[in-house]
Amino acid sequence: MSAVIIHPTQGQHVVSFQATAYHAARKVYGGAAIVYGTKYQPGEKVKFDVDTYATPKGKRSAGFWEEVQACDTFVYVGHLGYIDGPILAYHDAVLYSDDGGKFTQPWATTRSDPPGDVDRFFLDTPGTLFWAHVGNGHLPSMKIILIGCNSGETYAGAVARAAGCTVFGYVGSCPAGNAGSILPVLTDIENGGNGGLKEWR
Repeated sequence: MSAVIIHPTQGQHVVSFQATAYHAARKVYGGAAIVYGTKYQPGEKVKFDVDTYATPKGKRSAGFWEEVQACDTFVYVGHLGYIDGPILAYHDAVLYSDDGGKFTQPWATTRSDPPGDVDRFFLDTPGTLFWAHVGNGHLPSMKIILIGCNSGETYAGAVARAAGCTVFGYVGSCPAGNAGSILPVLTDIENGGNGGLKEWR
């Protein structure tokens, strides 16, 4: 059982998210996980750098997308909105003026018509391409786990459609920066349960 775990490195609460990734890589995935920190700049592709602190010693990366294509589970840990998707620089002071807002969501969704139809939120083009690439070539047993607030309400459904695999997400708030709360959830999912999360296929 191998995993790729990503977490933001910009904005608020990033140290807590990194700690969750650190403990998950060791205690849930037994060292068979690589952790990447995201780096976001407006107008550029998101960069994924190996988190040498959180990744277990001796685990080397063949490259981000190579590891994604080989993993059994893909995990995001961080701030997330039910329409926005992963927020990679939550209230980041530097990016606030550059990005035109407090949040940076490169893989967001578009509201459906009519608005309010929660089952009909669609990923924008960057999000469709990203999540389709994550799921590309995997067996149906591959999982995506979104550890972030409201991730299972609408966003996980859009991701499941794009990636073609099972996606787990939270309905309501999520203590993503509290490893003690998150590790039992991940362990249950990896043992065939749902960890109390909503499951989209």
